Amino acid sequence: MLGGTLARAALGLALAFPAAGGDRDGAPAAPEAALRPNSPPLVHFRIVRALRDSRDGDAPPSEQIVASLAEPGTAALAPLLDILVDQRLPALLPTEREQMLSVPQRGLLLAALARGSSHAPIPAIESRLEIEPTVGVRIAALHVYSEMGDAHHLGRVLELALSEQETELDPRLEPPLRATVSRILVRDPGGFRTLGSVIAGARAELRTALVFALGATRDPRGVDALAHLLAFHPELAGVAVAQVRQLGRSCDPVANRRLAEEIRPHLGSERAELCCAAARALGELGDAASVPRMIELLEAPSPSVRDSALWALRRSSRLAYPALQEIWRRWYEAEQKWWETQAPRELERAARGNRSDRLQALQALSERTLHREELAARIAELLSEDDEVVRRLACDALGRLGSPAGSDEILRALRDAEEGVRLAARSALSSIHEVELPEDPEDCRRLLRL
Repeated sequence: MLGGTLARAALGLALAFPAAGGDRDGAPAAPEAALRPNSPPLVHFRIVRALRDSRDGDAPPSEQIVASLAEPGTAALAPLLDILVDQRLPALLPTEREQMLSVPQRGLLLAALARGSSHAPIPAIESRLEIEPTVGVRIAALHVYSEMGDAHHLGRVLELALSEQETELDPRLEPPLRATVSRILVRDPGGFRTLGSVIAGARAELRTALVFALGATRDPRGVDALAHLLAFHPELAGVAVAQVRQLGRSCDPVANRRLAEEIRPHLGSERAELCCAAARALGELGDAASVPRMIELLEAPSPSVRDSALWALRRSSRLAYPALQEIWRRWYEAEQKWWETQAPRELERAARGNRSDRLQALQALSERTLHREELAARIAELLSEDDEVVRRLACDALGRLGSPAGSDEILRALRDAEEGVRLAARSALSSIHEVELPEDPEDCRRLLRL
């Protein structure tokens, strides 16, 4: 592989740098610039060669390619940005054709930019924009921000997508805008706290793209931003409500309730697609308050609405009853009666009874199929108890309930002094989030996005 690369590089240099004279045998000599390792022509050649070779079946690992691209240091900045703007890789040999820069190649290029200097590429691409504010340079700038930007760059990202002089979003800019916002949020989750107001304050032409970008993060921490958006821009409900299933249920019960309150009115929408999206979103959130309306929708005129209501009921309850109103109504009435009459007593026993009472109460609480989020939040409080057995069985109960409420407390239990509690906490988190967890608790936190 290396020998072939060197041979191609030698031939490429001979083609790229015409003879400037000859040696004593009459062979052509490369110009002096070609002999300097970090001369612009040679660096550009090496970068293009490495990116083109990355498509070969025997290409080295990605990390090795990135290191090679970044090796020239600051000398690599300009040629890397040139390629990013052009979105093309020139042919270096007579037998080659020009290549369009592929998505994997662009990823290698951006990783090399970040490797060389995580700060230099942003001012460099901004300098280019001052000279040449074309769509191509703006797209390149969005890619740079997607790799190196933080939450405080979101305002600038919106400006790149739609300037003050423009009245509509160029279709070529929408995909990189969505990808950039999503990647910034994944890398800097602090942006979720302000994203709702950012979207609400953005120009109308950008809001739909931003809502899709939020959903693309697949991060439950975006639930609060979505609630904020729906509160101020109900006209975006059609696209916003559909993102709930992308985000999933937050570990913050308050955020889930806030979003559910904004979505529930749409269960009465005359638009079947919005009613369906609302039902599925509320099922994803496990919203107990919407269950009676879901049961009514089991006999809605629209088949899609009926199907969505049944899916929501099954999702929130984890039961597999058929689409019969009477069965679901009896279940709801029994669960609601238990919640109003027996839940307070069982919660009190779990918190303050003797050990036997507490264990029986935890078992009873963990078997419920409604109000699971509220129950999980209360049971999670027991993970600070002195009694090791109570802590361990509280983890078991939380795993059976399956609600993410209380995940923060369970995560802390991964560091418990007692091995039994640690094992129960790991099992509970794996069951709740349906993932296999790494050994290190901090790695678990990052994986679960807590």
